[in-house]
Amino acid sequence: MSVINGTPLYFWAYTIVMALLTVIAFFYCFITHGALLDDMTMKEASINSRRLVKRNLKNFIFEIIFYFVLAALAAALLTLCAAIPLLIVQLIPLGETAMIFCDILFTLIPIAVLLFTILMSVSFFVLKLTMLYKKYSSTDLLVHSFKYFRRTAANDRMIIYKYL
Repeated sequence: MSVINGTPLYFWAYTIVMALLTVIAFFYCFITHGALLDDMTMKEASINSRRLVKRNLKNFIFEIIFYFVLAALAAALLTLCAAIPLLIVQLIPLGETAMIFCDILFTLIPIAVLLFTILMSVSFFVLKLTMLYKKYSSTDLLVHSFKYFRRTAANDRMIIYKYL
């Protein structure tokens, strides 16, 4: 990594490649959902993912940014709460060995809480993506259903039976 940061050409090449990969991941984040939940092929799921993100781009960006801000605040708050005992222990007069033990113990607790929070935020992020996929695909389904069918009772029943 020091070679990349030390050479401007490598640094900018690395930055551009990472930005492109981020954009690609952004538009194709629903591939797994389409393949697993809707039994699509990978090609169909990738086309569907790109289409869903493009149609709901503003809402999707807002939802993702809101989630990451909320997750960062939760991680900071939980870590701060877990670090309070370390500050309290500093006020209690203890022997040298007990103080070292308490310092180590109450330093590891916030680290463990932060790690747990990060791991849980990844799980909740996948859950959030699944909820967004369901929301966007159900909205997309209604738009496509009534775009191609003349609205009659028979067509409504057919649409309901097909997609339930």
